Amino acid sequence: MSASGQIVISGSVSGSIPGGDPWNGGTDVMVASFSSDGTPLWTRVFGTAGADFSFNVTTGANSFYVAVDFGPGIGSTIDGAPVIGAAAPTGVVLKIQP
Repeated sequence: MSASGQIVISGSVSGSIPGGDPWNGGTDVMVASFSSDGTPLWTRVFGTAGADFSFNVTTGANSFYVAVDFGPGIGSTIDGAPVIGAAAPTGVVLKIQP
């Protein structure tokens, strides 16, 4: 839970979800936030064409950090930026500022 009371979860999805970004194929990383009463606030989906997994999420002052493993996905991008090491699985920490 963040200092502002947001509940943040992460996981993997195998298709599009309501209110989320487009599905990229395989399994994608999903991060969602809810108010303290359970009202959905925002959802983000990140991924390559391969199998992508979320391992942990933590909160910062105005940001959320998610440890992920992006599967192979030649030419894949996250928010327009190329995925480093896209020819092999790549472990990264994403900083999300809603």
